[in-house]
Amino acid sequence: MQKLISSIVVIAVALAFAPLATGVKPGKGGGKPQTCMGTIESVDATANTITVKTEDGSQTFKVGADAKLPASGLAGLKVGQEVTVRYTGSGDNLEAQGIMTKGGKSGGKKKR
Repeated sequence: MQKLISSIVVIAVALAFAPLATGVKPGKGGGKPQTCMGTIESVDATANTITVKTEDGSQTFKVGADAKLPASGLAGLKVGQEVTVRYTGSGDNLEAQGIMTKGGKSGGKKKR
C-alpha cells in the first residue's frame, strides 16, 4: 500500500512540474515561437490586434506590450503590407512577439 501511495505522489509531482520542463507558460499560450508570413488584412490599434491573411486563411494576433514593432509602431502598419509575425500560442490565443514588414525590419521598439 505504501508503495502505491509513493508512486502516486511521484506521478503527481512530475505532472505538476511538467509545464516548467517544457517551457510552456500556463495561461499565456507560451511555447516555442513560430512565424507567420502574409498580408495585413486589418489593424486595430485600440484592441492591440493585427489580422494577417496567409495562403491558409487569416490569423489574428494580440500584440503584447513587449512586442517588437517597426519604428512607426502598430498604428503605422497598413492594410495590404506584407509582414512576418513572430508569435506564440495556438488556436485563437496567438500573441505577437514581433512584427517585421517586408523590406523593413522590426525596430525593436515597443511603440503603439
